[in-house]
Amino acid sequence: MTTARTRASQAVTVPTEEGRASRVLELLNQGQADEGMYRTHTIPKVDSAGRVVGKRKLIIPNDDLKAAQNVILDELYGSSIGASPYSHAFHRNRSIMTMAKPHVGNNYALTIDIKDYFPSVTPETVIAELEEAEVNAALISRVRRLCFYRGGLPQGAPTSPFLSNVAGNKIDYAVASFVQKWRVGLIREDHRGNRTSQVQQRPYGLIYTRYADDLAFSAPYKKVWQLKFAITRILEGLGYKVNPRKITEHKKGSQIKVCGLVVNEVLNAPRKRRRGLRGLMHRAICDRAKGRTEPGFVTTRDGHIRAIDFMQLRGEISFCLSANDRHRDELLGLFHVMHDVHTLPQELWSPATNQYVSQHAQH
Repeated sequence: MTTARTRASQAVTVPTEEGRASRVLELLNQGQADEGMYRTHTIPKVDSAGRVVGKRKLIIPNDDLKAAQNVILDELYGSSIGASPYSHAFHRNRSIMTMAKPHVGNNYALTIDIKDYFPSVTPETVIAELEEAEVNAALISRVRRLCFYRGGLPQGAPTSPFLSNVAGNKIDYAVASFVQKWRVGLIREDHRGNRTSQVQQRPYGLIYTRYADDLAFSAPYKKVWQLKFAITRILEGLGYKVNPRKITEHKKGSQIKVCGLVVNEVLNAPRKRRRGLRGLMHRAICDRAKGRTEPGFVTTRDGHIRAIDFMQLRGEISFCLSANDRHRDELLGLFHVMHDVHTLPQELWSPATNQYVSQHAQH
């Protein structure tokens, strides 16, 4: 006997790869993305010290739209459009390391953050840049129809990082053009160090780089801080909003940070971030060795028990070491000890693990 449930299950059509290919092709040729093709998902938002400071909302396309966007992305990579030399995000062989490194050694820095960058990138801005680069009309049409969500870039679509760089070109060249024309009043001194006059001259040693929504300027002189007013006006003129709480002035004598990395004398991860990692791994080792927690769990500083994300922790270590590997032996050594204590029976622990536990976790 055929039940209603059986009839319903027989009516369901399982999509085949061939069927998906035809739907993707239809999207590319004449489709139009709508809000129903996206879903929202939240992930933790982590600051430069590795602390969770909020949530980041992702707008993720469905499988068909994502496949179409990946085709568009491949076509964009093969086109004549690219990122400016000032941009270091979402680009092969560029990273926050290459973004921060040019600022190493400068005594003063200014960092500015664009508020809600991806949603603020409009189709008009992107299309204008693509047309100026003489990208073919069919590809521009696909970008216009399939790559935007509520008038901005969806943070979660595969095409959005590339297109944010396309829009960022306009930011970079507007900022660079202003900086080249900028004149700064610098104090002239005689051979004894006495101030004799103030002269207007082109700024020397001034560096500008950008990583997505983070703009960084540095120079050997404090006057670089004055740029915040003009750069804010430039960004607002391009349709963006500056986050006033994230305009930061840095000076020698304290940690000068660019995109979360310290650039005072050598490129380095923040000391607080390294100490936080060391503290977390040390607690995880001691807690488990003393039987305070189950395998895979650690006590936080505020007394809560939470699971250890070994992959995320390994990524944090890699981040610190990619900036400066001076602490490689210490951080990787602690990680391996922690991994032994939480995943292996004691008789299989390495000599290093046994030594660390005997010194730190048996008191």
